[in-house]
Amino acid sequence: IVQAQGHHIELVESRNDYCKMRGRRSGEEVWQEVEWDTARASALGLLNKAEWKKQPKTMLVARATGELCRLVASDALHGMPYVSEELGDTA
Repeated sequence: IVQAQGHHIELVESRNDYCKMRGRRSGEEVWQEVEWDTARASALGLLNKAEWKKQPKTMLVARATGELCRLVASDALHGMPYVSEELGDTA
C-alpha cells in the first residue's frame, strides 16, 4: 500500500538479531530510519513467542516495516496501525 502510493521503503540490513530499514515519503529527500533488535523485542516480551523463536529475522523485519510505514506514510494506511505479524504478538 505504502509503495503503491509512491513512497519508498528499503531494507538496509537484516540478521537474526538486528534489522534496519529506511523509508521516505514520495517527493521527500530525507530518509527516516527504523532499527529493531532482539534487545528491543525482549523488552516487549516477544522473544518467547513461537514465531519469534522460529524466525526471528522475519519477525524483526515485520516489526521494522510496520513502524516505518506508520512513520512515513500513516495516511496511506487509512487507520491500519499494525501489520498482521504485530497483531499476532498481542496477548
